[in-house]
Amino acid sequence: MRYAMTPIGERLRKVESVKELIVVLYDAMKCHFEIHKRCKILHRDLSDNNILVVREPDKTVRGMLIDFDCAIDKSVERSVVRPERTGTQPFMSIANLEGMDIERTVLDDWESLLYIVCWVGTYGINEHNPGVSRSADIPIKKWRGANSSGIGREKRSSLTSEDIFRQHILENFCKKQE
Repeated sequence: MRYAMTPIGERLRKVESVKELIVVLYDAMKCHFEIHKRCKILHRDLSDNNILVVREPDKTVRGMLIDFDCAIDKSVERSVVRPERTGTQPFMSIANLEGMDIERTVLDDWESLLYIVCWVGTYGINEHNPGVSRSADIPIKKWRGANSSGIGREKRSSLTSEDIFRQHILENFCKKQE
């Protein structure tokens, strides 16, 4: 286990470009993949707050996945019939939000990555490239603050077809991201 006593990274909203965002998300998910493959650890709380931007002295940017408080060891047998709901609501998988009686898998975390991209694409990658106002009445706004089942229904309705996904999500993506 590694403990950091000084800051080692910044919030995801500190990326300076779409290219940096892609690098940071790639690194975080590569870490996720390796931890699951080698250690059978499932993170279960991917969110914009649990991915850090790390700037090296030479200005190289990389990503870091943090906060394994909700993580579980998948190599250990569990007697729990109903999986617990864990994560940050706007980024939780639909199965998790709706409390489906199915085992959580690595695919739930990858689904969370999709929601992070939708969120950042809508609300902007950083303070210099703001997206849609958080007070705007758009479907993605309903991914926060409602009850879990309601958020699951909203996400499901936004993903029912390519056309609806385009209307609900992609049409609200920031027009210009540097």
